[in-house]
Amino acid sequence: MLHLFSLLLLQTAAAVTPEPLPALAKRTMASTVAVLTLSEDAARAQHPVADVAGSGVIVAPQIVATCAHVLKRPYVIRTLHVALDTDNWAGGTVKMYVATVVDQDPALDLAFLLVRGLPGDPVVLATDASELAIGEDAFFLGHPFVVPSLGLGVIASGEAKITAEDGNARPMYRLDGSVNHGNSGGGVFSRRTGHLLGLVHGKAGGLSDPLKQLKDYRPGGRAAVMGVDLLGAFREVLISMETNLQLGVGAFLGAEHIVQPLRGVSAKK
Repeated sequence: MLHLFSLLLLQTAAAVTPEPLPALAKRTMASTVAVLTLSEDAARAQHPVADVAGSGVIVAPQIVATCAHVLKRPYVIRTLHVALDTDNWAGGTVKMYVATVVDQDPALDLAFLLVRGLPGDPVVLATDASELAIGEDAFFLGHPFVVPSLGLGVIASGEAKITAEDGNARPMYRLDGSVNHGNSGGGVFSRRTGHLLGLVHGKAGGLSDPLKQLKDYRPGGRAAVMGVDLLGAFREVLISMETNLQLGVGAFLGAEHIVQPLRGVSAKK
């Protein structure tokens, strides 16, 4: 009887003990991609140089979910590619796969890409509301510094309408974690189960409206002093401020908003 009781205790402990973070990271990175854009000239080059526009997650065979706003960086996309996080980024031998946008919903800031020949297993989407409870530990994957990076966080709020940088209010969760440009579209995962909780939308904080207007202003001429374009230099300062501003809080779209449109995308594939 004592032996049986000890066995039950061991089984219970195994059931509640989370998988070690390095193992979770390795498993989920195998389903995480960088969303890359190439200019027309770069696509024809022998050694093309790609810009990392954001991140994405394999949610079905050869289907990647990401944020719709990721597809708008840079303003004109010539060629869209993805690359797996488990590839040799340090050695510079990243294999790129051509991606096609098959569906997007700007209202939710959600998009799906079809990537023929893309290896990697789909993630498991969270379906238990307890995984999104306030205080639950989470981690997120993305490309804030070009190379694949992991960040840690805590679910900071329940779902609520949150106004994004584009001025639209969307149903999102707050994440207490250092989200940066390049994380957009990457997965937020449960530290307890490894399930996909949602997609990173963006970080909290930004430039005021007058500074945004000044940053986006395109004058007909240039005001130069000693050969220096003062307005152009100030715009570069504002762009750098916006990129590096960090309040330690982000927002993400919950997995429940991915499930239904994913069914439609999978049916059309």
